[in-house]
Amino acid sequence: MSGISYGLFRKRKMRTIVESILSHAKFDPNRVALITSEGKYTYSDLKNGIIECEGKLREHNVVQSDNIIISADHTFGFISMYFGIHHIGAVAVPINPNTTELQMEKYIDYIEPRALVSGNRLITMDFSNRISEHTYEPDILDRLADIVFTSGTTGEPKGVMLTHRNLAAGCENVINGGSLCTEDVALVPAPLYHAFGLASMRSVLYCGATLVLQDGLSSLRTTYANLYQNDVTQLYITPSALTILINQCAGDIGKLLRKTKKIELCSAPLKPQMRMKLMEELPDTTLIYSYGTTEASRSSYLCVDTSFHGLNSVGHDSPNSIIEIVDEQTGRTIDVPDTFGTLVIKGNVVSPGYYKYDTEELKDCIYHTRDSGYRDSNGYLYIMGRLDDMINKGGEKVFPNEIESVVMSFDSVKDCACIGVKQEESPLDESIVLFVVGNSDDKKNLDMYLRSQLDKYKIPDKIIFLKAIPKTSAEKTDRNELRKIYAELNPDH
Repeated sequence: MSGISYGLFRKRKMRTIVESILSHAKFDPNRVALITSEGKYTYSDLKNGIIECEGKLREHNVVQSDNIIISADHTFGFISMYFGIHHIGAVAVPINPNTTELQMEKYIDYIEPRALVSGNRLITMDFSNRISEHTYEPDILDRLADIVFTSGTTGEPKGVMLTHRNLAAGCENVINGGSLCTEDVALVPAPLYHAFGLASMRSVLYCGATLVLQDGLSSLRTTYANLYQNDVTQLYITPSALTILINQCAGDIGKLLRKTKKIELCSAPLKPQMRMKLMEELPDTTLIYSYGTTEASRSSYLCVDTSFHGLNSVGHDSPNSIIEIVDEQTGRTIDVPDTFGTLVIKGNVVSPGYYKYDTEELKDCIYHTRDSGYRDSNGYLYIMGRLDDMINKGGEKVFPNEIESVVMSFDSVKDCACIGVKQEESPLDESIVLFVVGNSDDKKNLDMYLRSQLDKYKIPDKIIFLKAIPKTSAEKTDRNELRKIYAELNPDH
């Protein structure tokens, strides 16, 4: 049996994820929906779990539009409660299971939840005076489904509001871009309180495939067992997590993933050298790269093969997304190939806004991303980096990845990142500071190599070796933390 492909989804009316799950339970009840460390669960089991959780919510007087903070772990209980919240018409707010008490207090003050859910515990809260931020929409697809936190560029978490239409559109993007079908078995080891892992989980169940959940990649034995005992065909993973996996298996990633037919990467750019390594060691595996944000899930897709010259591309727009390249100064759309601009995303996948936070950046389902990029003559999209991370070096504009991609091609470098540091004598000019994970004895050779490969104005002014590059909880390079590290190492700067 070949499995149902995305084509059937395009022909029917868009529906909520819960509606899709209940449909799978009706027409294919014994198909395995979910595999966790606890066991295997069919779509019939999942339907019953959702209904049971909905009943529990009703017992605690949860009603439509109530906000419910839920600890997002990799369990059947979380999945059932998450969709139970949707089914009752409330709003799910997934958070890190390891959230500190101080951070939890901030979430509660901000979200004003009707209840907190952690494991088997459901604690109701009294926010009877709360004025609902949600507008009642007659079409269920336009009602609020989730509030998902994103750190943004300031490091302060913002709640991204996502409607049922946003979630379903994101699922269709994932299904189309990754050729996901009902016969697939997909492993998701990513956190379920961040956009990438959460959207991957939703998409697999929306499609009617089998979802394998794993809480991170700390155990190679667990990863191996999940891959081979469950005959995994698709892997959703971030570049940082993939690097961990490669190190765990001593570089023999081809042996570990030889039966995996498709690998999708998102959240952060994958270094070109890593892409080439994967294609060489996994010739029968389709490597898929997607670009998206919490505000606009999986907005573009690229299936990479060795014949494609643009290894740095993130492909073409997804079906439910329209990505425009816009001039930052004039706001006009740029139609000329190879011309830089700011990415603006429109379409069903785009969030209606931030919770309790108005900004022109995200308004009326139009998202001004602050990402800079361009399209080539064939329409392929390229992301250069965040405008906030751009370095001003002697009047020249430099994006960190222009340097980092070259640094990663040096043999002894395992990871790297660079930042711009303002100079006291010239506040409008910045020096380039490169942080490297690798052999510090190679510092001189690395410097010589970069001087031979980079334009003069892109050559780092200082190279600092670290044991690890700090990452955000979304596994992206934490440049704010790198600036703190630099300040600690240079207190007089």
